[in-house]
Order: sequence, then C-alpha cells, then structure tokens
Amino acid sequence: MTTQPYKLPEEKLREKLEAFPPGFREHVWTYRRAPAPEGLEAIARGLLAYHAGAAFQTKYAEKKDDLRLVEDLGFDSLALVDLSFQAEEFVGIVIQMEDLPKIKTLRDLLGLPLEELKDLLEAEEARALLRDRFRATGSEKQQRQIVEQALAHIEAQLTLVRRRQQALAQLERELNAKRQRLRAQLKAGANRPGDGA
Repeated sequence: MTTQPYKLPEEKLREKLEAFPPGFREHVWTYRRAPAPEGLEAIARGLLAYHAGAAFQTKYAEKKDDLRLVEDLGFDSLALVDLSFQAEEFVGIVIQMEDLPKIKTLRDLLGLPLEELKDLLEAEEARALLRDRFRATGSEKQQRQIVEQALAHIEAQLTLVRRRQQALAQLERELNAKRQRLRAQLKAGANRPGDGA
C-alpha cells in the first residue's frame, strides 16, 4: 500500500460519501484532517460493513481481524476492486491490483500493525516534504542535506520492514514446528495395532 495525494475535490467526495452512514463519513473527514492509524482501521471496517451489510457485524464479532473476506463475507474480486477504489478515493490508500489476491482477511486488509503503519506514514510524509524542498532549492549544499535527511527516513522504513520480516520468519518457524508435531501424531496413530486403512 502507498499513500498518494487526494484526487477528488471535496464536493465530489461529499457526494460519494452520502451513500455511507454518518459515523463512517465522520471517520473519513477526521482522517483527512489528521491522518492516524486508528482512523484507517475504523474506515476499513466501515467499508466492509457497508459492502457486507448485517453479515459483517455477526461475522466480525465471531472472528475479529481473522474475518475472511471471500469465505465469510462472500466478497468476489469485483467487490475487492471496489473496496480498493474507495480506499484510494476516501483516504489516499492505494491497493495495487496485483496485491488484491493476497488480501484474504481483514487483518490482510489492515496490513501492517497500526503502530508500524503510523511510523511508515510519518516517514513517507517527511520524505514527501523533503522532495518538495529539494525541488525548490538550487543550492547544492541544501540538496545534499535534504538527501541525507531522506536517507535517515528510508533507514527508519527499512527497520520496520526488517522487523516485519523477522516476525514472519518467527511465524514460519512456529508453523513448521506445528506441522512436524501433526505429522508425528499421524504417524504414531497409523502405527497403532488395529489401526490402518
């Protein structure tokens, strides 16, 4: 996911948001005034509730962020594309089309943990400001300082990515261990006297 400048004029956005409940509209306007990870979570849930109707509340109460978009809510690829367009229109979050098949659960839709998302957004905003300053200055010395500042922000983003990779590696180790235990149980069960196919 990447953040891009908002593309819809405010009036057009108001018109599009009219179809949504007042609470959802307020989350969008609040996020646009002051982007915060908590707002993204509320907006993601609001979009799902809007598209899935009453099924969302029932299933979400049961499964929380492990709610499956296709299996539990009945979303198809068209609904996911619609969600991605609305995410971009409402809050500037771009979900690449090649990423859509990877989004299976609400957790996938939310992506990074909120604190990491906040840090990534702040670093990206800082880099955007630095790009503007870089373009506006003609001084080589200032451009060099701006590039050094941008590198620091990229390093911070890379640290977040590395943490994410470590968490995924840990999850892979845990899953492999579970798989080994289950295979051992199957093997032990198949070797008992009287068992077998």
